[in-house]
Amino acid sequence: MPQHKSSTRRPPIDLGLAVLAVLQQPGEILTQEQISLACDCHRGRISQIEKSALRKIRSRLRWGSCKNLINEDDLPNDFHGGRRIAAG
Repeated sequence: MPQHKSSTRRPPIDLGLAVLAVLQQPGEILTQEQISLACDCHRGRISQIEKSALRKIRSRLRWGSCKNLINEDDLPNDFHGGRRIAAG
C-alpha cells in the first residue's frame, strides 16, 4: 500500500481562505475560479462548500438564530434549501 508523505500534501482550504480574507479589498468580489486557485483545489469543491454554507445559513434563518445578522434577500435567488430552482 503506497504511503503518502506529509510534505506532499496540499495546504488546507482554510489557509487559502484566510489569505484571501486578508488580501481582499472591501467590496471586492471573487469568482469561484479565483478562490479555487488560492485554495489549490478544484472550482467544483468551492461550489460544494458554497452550497453547504448557503444551506446552513438558510436553515438557521428559518430557525431564527441568524435573523439579526443576515438579510435572506442578500442570498442568491437561484438557491433554495440546497436545491437549485429555475430562474424566472
